[in-house]
Amino acid sequence: MLKNKILKTLYKLILSLSILLVVLFFAVVGYVYQKEDEIYQFALAELNTMQVGRTEIDAIELKPFANFPYISIDLKGVRFYANDTIQETIYDFKDVYVGFDFWQIIAGNIVVKSIELKDGALKLEKNENGELNLLLAKEMKEKQQEIEDSSKIHLNLKKISLINVKVSEKIDYQEHKNWSVDIKKCKLKVSYIEDIIDFKIEGDFFLNEFTQEGVSILKNKNIYLKSTIHYDLSKEFLDIEQSILELENNKLVWNGSLNFADSMNINMEFHGKKENFDLIFAFAPPEILEKLNQFKNEGEVFFDGEIKGKLEIGNPSINFNFGCKNTVFFHHGNQKALKDFSFNGNFNSGKDNKIESYEFSITNMYGVPESGQLKGTFKVVNFVQPQFSVDFHSDLDLAIVSKFYDIPNLEYCKGKVLVDITLNEFVDKDSLYHVASKLQSGTNSRILFKNISFKFKDLPHEFKNINGKIELDGDDIELKKLSVNIGKSEINFNFKL
Repeated sequence: MLKNKILKTLYKLILSLSILLVVLFFAVVGYVYQKEDEIYQFALAELNTMQVGRTEIDAIELKPFANFPYISIDLKGVRFYANDTIQETIYDFKDVYVGFDFWQIIAGNIVVKSIELKDGALKLEKNENGELNLLLAKEMKEKQQEIEDSSKIHLNLKKISLINVKVSEKIDYQEHKNWSVDIKKCKLKVSYIEDIIDFKIEGDFFLNEFTQEGVSILKNKNIYLKSTIHYDLSKEFLDIEQSILELENNKLVWNGSLNFADSMNINMEFHGKKENFDLIFAFAPPEILEKLNQFKNEGEVFFDGEIKGKLEIGNPSINFNFGCKNTVFFHHGNQKALKDFSFNGNFNSGKDNKIESYEFSITNMYGVPESGQLKGTFKVVNFVQPQFSVDFHSDLDLAIVSKFYDIPNLEYCKGKVLVDITLNEFVDKDSLYHVASKLQSGTNSRILFKNISFKFKDLPHEFKNINGKIELDGDDIELKKLSVNIGKSEINFNFKL
């Protein structure tokens, strides 16, 4: 009996408290409804009093459940300008949901716990001094500390969300660098322990394009990011735990640090392994990726890289190594294969860390088609005016090669090509004569044609019985006994340049 009385009393107590909390919640919601215009005017005045830039808001609506358990208001049509005279926005958002602490409102304080930015754009630019427009506009006016101390609005953020936000940066004064990213959805959780702020970030992004000196480095890439970051306020040091970066659904593991007190000294490392080429293909431009997707591949593929340097002083040093071994490529259409394919690759930013000093190389390349073999090295220096170094040797059956590469409008092709070319010095890609002047002796630099025949659908005649060779020796390019039958005609070449 006593037990039942205790349970009934406890039930009534819980019910009463629940009703009280519900009544209290709706009372606070009603209070915010009553005061929403006052909050709007107050918040806008606070923002524009504290910073150099100017904020405009079209309207404000109470959205009590948008960021539950926080009571939220929806700031509609938020725009931010560099100052009172400039009309181009730095950022604009269709909706900004601001979540306030329920209990702090009861206590008479306005404490911001969460922010959600939705449907907008952020346009960053650096001036000739390397200063960012957003940071300049967000600088506090005079009497900053006095304003901060007397302000009734306080930030104690626990959650930040971005949905459908386009972020772009333009740096054209010296580096001529541009990038643009669409943030599909990103959530950031924040916690504080004394001088340490912990961030947990997870989001989906789309890289529209990253260009430097007018050269497109990466474009049209889907990116997924998941990371835990620690920031030490006293040391101005940001530490990134081992994190996940997925590029076109290919996972890389990365970690690193950023020291703001030391000229934004960055130190990042990336590692990845996969049993096919998708990890490396993910960095290819879309038009090349479309061709590469014709092939199924499997093998041992690796990718390791690092980014280091002081960002406030100049571009960071970039060094990425990648490669494969025991790899096989199968053509989806005709089942032709390239076996035992292997190579080591490297991309680095060179000694000056500028696009003019960028280097890309493929070394120890080796592969075995169904008939013949190929091996060689390849190097490109300077991505603005590319210069090439080549050492390539092959013995290829064109009947197999033509089927493997699926050349458009080619009816048939047969015969053999033997290539031995070594280019010892970097030369401009447009200067054929200069290429010849840098080649080794003719015995090491030649192209040999054996019984080659081919026919394209849009040409009236087939080319048959192509034989002969091209030799490159010192300053000379020589065609020796090069012959071809076109229809009923036979043409022979023998000349030297």
